[in-house]
Amino acid sequence: MKFQYKLVLFIVLLIVAIISILGVSFQRIIEDALEKEVGHRAVDMAETIALNQTIIDAFNSDNPAEAMNQTASAIFNTSGAEFITIADQDGIRYYHPNASRVGLPSVGGDNDPVLQEGRSIISKAEGSLGLSVRGKVPIRDNEEIIGFVSVGFLAEGIEATAQTYERTVLLIGLITLGIGLIGTVFITRSLKRATLGMEPKEIGRLYQEKQAIVESIGEGLVAFNQNGDITLLNGRAKSLLKLPAETDFLGRDLPNEDNTLVLHQLLEQVEPSEQKQATILMAKGLVVHKVPIWNSENEWLGTVISLRDTSDFIELTERLGQTKDYADALRAQTHEFSNKLYVLSGLLQLESYQEAIDYIEEESQVQTNRTQTLKYNHIDAWLQSLLIGKQHQAEEKGIDCLIELPDHEVTLRDDQRRPVITITGNLLDNAMESVLKPEAESKKIAISFTQTKESISVTVKDWGIGFGSIPFESLFETGYSTKNQTNHGYGMTIIQNMLDEVQGSIQLVKDLDAVTNIQVTIPSKR
Repeated sequence: MKFQYKLVLFIVLLIVAIISILGVSFQRIIEDALEKEVGHRAVDMAETIALNQTIIDAFNSDNPAEAMNQTASAIFNTSGAEFITIADQDGIRYYHPNASRVGLPSVGGDNDPVLQEGRSIISKAEGSLGLSVRGKVPIRDNEEIIGFVSVGFLAEGIEATAQTYERTVLLIGLITLGIGLIGTVFITRSLKRATLGMEPKEIGRLYQEKQAIVESIGEGLVAFNQNGDITLLNGRAKSLLKLPAETDFLGRDLPNEDNTLVLHQLLEQVEPSEQKQATILMAKGLVVHKVPIWNSENEWLGTVISLRDTSDFIELTERLGQTKDYADALRAQTHEFSNKLYVLSGLLQLESYQEAIDYIEEESQVQTNRTQTLKYNHIDAWLQSLLIGKQHQAEEKGIDCLIELPDHEVTLRDDQRRPVITITGNLLDNAMESVLKPEAESKKIAISFTQTKESISVTVKDWGIGFGSIPFESLFETGYSTKNQTNHGYGMTIIQNMLDEVQGSIQLVKDLDAVTNIQVTIPSKR
């Protein structure tokens, strides 16, 4: 059986159970209320009769039954009671609607509180006419109890009156059941639409799958509702924001900490009604992607923010940059060696064989000297490859590239290679871009390395155009570039993010010789 049908059956049974319980309760309450009301009415009538002087005087006559019969009968005929009994101290009836019972003892066994204690009582007992609710009041003559009056209403009449109310309650219950059925059908259909016809088990499984997906993706995800409360925060986001992994932040505000400052700024930056587009920025080593959520009625529901570590993009950019460097180096070498092959081909066609041999030996020696210079200085293999490629690239562009190496060995640990290679490559690219400007002082760049036990320093000089009036710090803003082309302005940001990872530093050094002198220092111990 499908969940919707089970839900309908459950709600119907629940409504029937509630109506049944309420019906039984109302029945008991109505019967009790009617009995109390009839009892008080009987006592009031009995007290009225007990105070009637004709009744009191009849007790002192020779024939009390005959003396009070007319008065008692008149009262009974207008009272609406089932019976009225007037008896003496011994319980012998002086009056009863059924004349045959006059002179007989009253039935019920509840006369003692009235005759002995002088109290008015309401009782429910089996009398000569059947089960009845009656009110009994003592008759006094000068404070002396001379008898009692009993006014009764049969229980059958009370039950008949109660049944009238019960039928009304039953009718109300049936109407309630009908309304409940209609409401159940409406709720079930709405629930079916809201859950896309899925069963609770399927919804639970989808929720678990969603949680698994949210936790398994490489991005950090944070979702906020209209009030700024967190509705989703996966483990990756906690890690990137440096929040305690064991703390549950759902339904709470985002903690106001240094690591979450960029998210606070994003949430407060633009009113939701003013922007429906996604926003991307890089800050505090994170790439933050903000997407507002809007429903089909154009109502803002909240915001989803995804977080990525900039090192992922840096690594991708680094690999793309290295590929570009390799391609540029190969293109430069291809162009250079094409020219050399043309020269060699011309010499051979002219049958200048000795000149061709001398030319080959000379070029071989140049390449050998260039490679051996780096090799004999014990430069790290990765760094050596980068410098050779950049040197070829510079030569192809007509740039004089000077590599100044220390006398001692330059070695890089595994955790130093990526930042040193990335930073060096970006600095050399920026230097070559600068010296190629028409207003550059000279097409010349220089790079040098210094390594101690505490750190390794990379210094890149160029004789290009410099930065002019541009503050050096502004170069580290994402997207800021001195170039007019698009897709620029990320090199210095990548350098800064890489330095933040290794706790390094970068500074612009004043140099009387070069136009620009940038020095990067990376500590050996992190």
